[in-house]
Parts: sequence; structure tokens; C-alpha cells
Amino acid sequence: MKKIFTLFVVLATVFAPLSYIQAQEDSENYIDMSLEELLNVQITTASKSTQNISQAPATIFVITAEQIRSRGYINLEEALEDIPGIEVQRRAVTQTSNHFSFRGISGNDKFVVLLDGIRVSSVVGTPHVIANNYSIANAKRVEVILGPASALYGADAFSGIVNIITREGGEDFNGIEVGTSYGSYNTTENNISLGGKTGDIKYSLTGKYYHSEEPNFPKEYPVEYAWFNNQYQQNGGQVLLAPQPGSDNIIVSAPLVDFETPTNAYFLHARLNYKGFEMGVMKNFESHNSSAGGRPEYNIFDKDATYNIGITSFYLKNDYITENKKFGIETTLSHGIHELKPESKFLNTFTSYMDGYKYAKESNTKFEEQLTWNIKDNISVIGGLSFEYINSLPNSGDLPFKFDVNSAANLQNIHYLGTNIYDQFGNDLTIKQDFYYLNYQNYGSFLQFQSLFNEKIGLTIGGRIDYNTRYGLTINPRAGLTYMPTKNLNFKLLYGQAYLAPSPYTGYQHYGAFLPTTDVGGVTGLVGPFWHLSNPNLESEKLNSFELGSTVSVSENLIFSANGYYNKIDNLIIIEGFFGETFHNIPIDYVERPINKGSSNTYGFTARGDYKINFGKSVVNTNLSYIYSDGDIDGKPIPFSAKNTIKAELAWKVNNINLSARVINRSESLHVLFDENGDPLKVDGFTLVNLAASYRVINNDKFKGSILVKVVNLTNAKYYNPTLGAGELFVGSPQDPIRLFLGIRLEL
Repeated sequence: MKKIFTLFVVLATVFAPLSYIQAQEDSENYIDMSLEELLNVQITTASKSTQNISQAPATIFVITAEQIRSRGYINLEEALEDIPGIEVQRRAVTQTSNHFSFRGISGNDKFVVLLDGIRVSSVVGTPHVIANNYSIANAKRVEVILGPASALYGADAFSGIVNIITREGGEDFNGIEVGTSYGSYNTTENNISLGGKTGDIKYSLTGKYYHSEEPNFPKEYPVEYAWFNNQYQQNGGQVLLAPQPGSDNIIVSAPLVDFETPTNAYFLHARLNYKGFEMGVMKNFESHNSSAGGRPEYNIFDKDATYNIGITSFYLKNDYITENKKFGIETTLSHGIHELKPESKFLNTFTSYMDGYKYAKESNTKFEEQLTWNIKDNISVIGGLSFEYINSLPNSGDLPFKFDVNSAANLQNIHYLGTNIYDQFGNDLTIKQDFYYLNYQNYGSFLQFQSLFNEKIGLTIGGRIDYNTRYGLTINPRAGLTYMPTKNLNFKLLYGQAYLAPSPYTGYQHYGAFLPTTDVGGVTGLVGPFWHLSNPNLESEKLNSFELGSTVSVSENLIFSANGYYNKIDNLIIIEGFFGETFHNIPIDYVERPINKGSSNTYGFTARGDYKINFGKSVVNTNLSYIYSDGDIDGKPIPFSAKNTIKAELAWKVNNINLSARVINRSESLHVLFDENGDPLKVDGFTLVNLAASYRVINNDKFKGSILVKVVNLTNAKYYNPTLGAGELFVGSPQDPIRLFLGIRLEL
């Protein structure tokens, strides 16, 4: 570890933290800026106030509207994957399908997604799907903070913040934009955005719909899906009972269906502003196959077996700033709903191949008051108070039929799968489902002081206190020091704490099924091959983070960068397995449950170079990043994070033509499982090449029209991502083959 930090310190004095700001055709005119000028672009997410990237106390990446278009991004997931330090494991887990890691800290519940500063990820920390349900078609920019942010944003701002900042109607956006594309596997993506201004009223509206039938993996990966092709299909639906020892060679019958795994998503967003008073609403939905990443021995790939998530967010906000710009008050009232739709269904080993429906609903009503005091031009104080009221019905067990959202759970006569039977003596073995209804509150306050002592030194000190009636008190400080010895050289030294609250999902979800035991006389009782059980006594995870970064501008168009970090996580929540337990007095072969146990260390660095050059009417942007990530969990290597990653782009713009070629090269990744020698199972590294091109065929003051071409996995590489499952999922989940998309974009 000392060698890692020695290498990082050397790099940090030579290179610089990178910002993903390049070109954007809007009022900020990023496209004409040099790279050096882009280092002073203003952002808002790092400190809840406007400041230059070079002065912000955080490691920040910004994706502009122009980059979104030139690279062909159609959703937030694609954009985040190109950020150094972020990894996406696709088809890695049944619930969320994809699984994110920020600087070696994995989990979709460990970072927060904001839309114009308002939370639009799960309202109580449930791992959330981040894919085609988050449109960035109307994004002005996307600000990505790597590192802890609980000192300002509270719970779950553990590994980072993603803030999608949309274009405001009027100056930013005045007109209509329509985009549509069609591609491989009957994939279609359609979006529309409009914005304008009437008097003092500014408005914008965005809508998107996505559908894909997805690749036929038994055809694309015949070795991995040999059981599906040769056993399941040929023998009328044969599968294996369970992956646990003793059950892993027992063949049982399951429904025989074709391989169909469609994905559907939509996104709606409206924003209205009148003289500082703003209201907005966002609604999104995503549906994917609930056997994502599953081995065909233990999963049924039925088109109706889907995991369906919906998120709704509504807010009212008022900004008041005094005429002398000394004081500002921002008042926000927001309400969010996260719902696992009642049609969500599993059909796998955990449900004993019976239809197992799911339901969950969580809501959060939040009031926040933020005060900004600009004491001097170079000194400011930000403080605030917040109150949250949370209602939660966490993920249910596997239900035998769809949950009736209009009826109380205790009135629906819902039993656990496999228990609605009688034994040989006529005794009813039915076991009613357990449902957990939670109501709790969170009280928070934060304070932050920022000062630029001179043109060279800046200081940020702050912290936040939260009291939650479910899991208690948390205190999270932060500190940042920026130093610019010359105008071409910048250093940042950062420290922060964060906490990850034990969400209702983590603490209370449970799933499994029962099977009858028999003798010659008939049914004698019940047994459970596997159960995941709840643990309501979980405590928050704690994170301490240290960062060091530097930028050096060799010229206005050549920048080198480096930043490094060390994270220590205590009170870690892990899943642990147990044998010989019972549930509702029924013997269970194997039980797993979440517990607080042990600690984790993650550390690494990013080194990168950016170069921009103009050749007459041509502009070429290129960048190359090397990312090192390592660490341990109780002395064992961290999973879901490649130790070595290279990310690169070559972008060329000339007249009305845009070309973008991007490469991701990842070394091997580790799985959560270990072999008989105690070594972690490994997933091979890979190289992924993505290409996007556009040509503006019509370009005048009233109408613009472009043709788009996009190729994902240009070389048709066969590659794999590690999964979160045990034996029921692949160690390395097969990934998409080459995918081609054609589209058009119209601007009126």
C-alpha cells in the first residue's frame, strides 16, 4: 500500500484532476473554449453553490450536452460508464440488472441521482435501476462527484453524487427537439424535448420511451447456455432444484417457455419557473427480465418474469436573493415515491419454479431550508435545515399472486409459496406472509464555510448532523484545501466522512419458498431449501475518505491530471450464510441474512491526459485515462472492480460531421465467491470499442436535421461481467454482442 501512495504522490505532482467538459452548442459556448478555460467552468453540485471546478472541494467530472450527442448516449448508464473511476457490471443482478462501482465501492444504493438538484433515485436507499429510465436528452450537463457527500446531502451520498442539470426554457432552450433510433434486436429509443418562455414563465418538457427485445443469449453464447439448449428445451423444462450442496444435482420440472427477455422504459420530466419560484415533476419506469445474469439450470427466461420499478418525484422550490447579492434563501418541498410494481415476478430456484410476485412501495416527503451568506467576494457560509417523513413497505417475500395495491396486506390472505397444502392427516400447513410497515423521520442540519484567502489558497470546512428515528444519530464532517502556486498548476487535498443508512430493503427484504416433505402415507410437513431472511437491527456503514489531486496545464489545449484516494469503511453490511436454521418453525437447509461485520479499504488513482487541437474547420479532442483500483474486505480482495482500467476517446468534428470512437479496456475482475482453495473466482478482462457518428444534413436558423449511427461493441467481443449471485447466477454474466443503431434528430 505504501508503494501505491508513493506512486500516486509522484503522479499527483505532475498531472491534474480531469474534468469531462469539452464542447457544447448552447449559451455557455463550451465548444469554442480551450481546455484551460474549461477548468474554470462553474458547477453547483460539489458545494450546493456556484463555483469554478478548479476551486470546488471535490473530484468532479462534467458531461456536456455536446458530448451526449456526439457520443450517442441514450441514457445515464452509458454516460457514467465512460467516467474514470466508475465501472458498470451489466446483467449482474436480478433486481437492478446493472451494478455500479464508484472507486471500488460497489452498489447502486451507495450514490444518489439528482435531477436539477432534487433526488430522483430511490427515496429511501433501495438499490435502484440506472439505465434507460433516466433520459439525458434535455441535459445541459451532468455533474458527477466522486467521493463522499453526506456532509451536504445526508444518507446514501456514500460514494458519489450524479446531478442531471436540464436546460431551462428560454435562454437555454427555445424550441422542439425530436430524436428516434432503431437498432439490433428490435431496439427503439424515442425522445422529445421542448422548451420556451412566455413573459416571466419559463418551461421545459422531456419525454422518452425505450424498448428492446434484447439478444438471444442461448444462440450467442451456446456454451454458457448449453443446459437451456440441450436439457431444458429438449426435455420439457428440466431444471435443477437448487445450487446448494445436496440439491445441486436434483432435477425437477419447470414451465417450458421460449427465451424472451424484453426491456422497456420510459421517462417524463416537466419544469416550470416563474420569477424564482419553480416546480417540477419527474416520472420514470424500467422493466427487465428478473432472471438477468441467471444460469439456465436455475432460472426461467419468460417474457412475463420481469422486475418493474417506477419512481415519481415532485418538488416546489423558491429562490430569494437580496439586491446586493449578500443573502440567499432557498426553500424546497419535495415528495418522492419508489415502487416495485405488483406485476413484478420471479420464476427461478428461489420460488421453486412457481410464479413468485413481488411488491414494495416507499415514499419520502422532505422540507429543506438553505441559507447562503456571501460575507465578502471570497468568503461565504452555507447552512440549512431539513425534515423528512418516510413511509416504507419494503420488498415483500415471493407472493403467490399479484399484490392488490388497493387493499391492506393483511386482508389479502397472502401465503408463502408452497405452504397452501394439507398434510396426510388433514392439517392445514398454510403460513401467512410477513409484511413490515415502517414509518420514521429524519432531522438534518448542515453548515459549510468557504474562503479564498488569496488567488492561490482556498479552504472549505463543513459538516452535517442527522438524527433518524430508526437508526439514530450520524455526524459527517468534510474539509478541503485548494492550492494554486501558479495559474497553470492546481492541487486539492480533501477529507470527508459519509454514512450509508441501512435501507428498509436491506434490512427487511426476505425471499424463498417451501417444499413438502413426504413419506409413503403422503405429505408429512414442509422444508425450505433456501431462504434470505431479514435483519431489522442493522446499523449504518461509516466511510472515511482522503483524496489528493492536481492539475497542470502544459498549454491552453494540453492538460495532464491525476487524483488519488483512500477509503476506509467500517460497520460493513455483508450477506452471511448459515446452515441448520428455521423460519416459522420450518427447517431451512441454508439461510442467508445481512449483518454488520468487518471493514473494507479501497484505494487507487487516475492519471489522464487531454489534448485538443484545431485544424481549420476541424476540431480534434482526445483523452487517455489510466485507472488503478485496489483494496480489501476483511483482508480479501474487493469484488466488482478491475485493478487496471484504460479509457480513451478520439473525437473529431468538421463542419457538420461528428465522429467519436471510445475504448474501455478492463483487466480481470473478481467475484464475491471463492473456490475450494479460498481464492476469489475471476472474470477475464476485456476490451470494448464503441463508435458514434452524426451528420447534420440540414442546418439553418429555423430547422436542423441530423442522421445518427452508433455501434456498441464494434469488434463483437465475447466478454463477461461479474455477478452478485451465488450458484444461481453465472460467475461471469455474458454480455451483449455487437449492436447497431440508426437514428435521426430534428431541431425546430
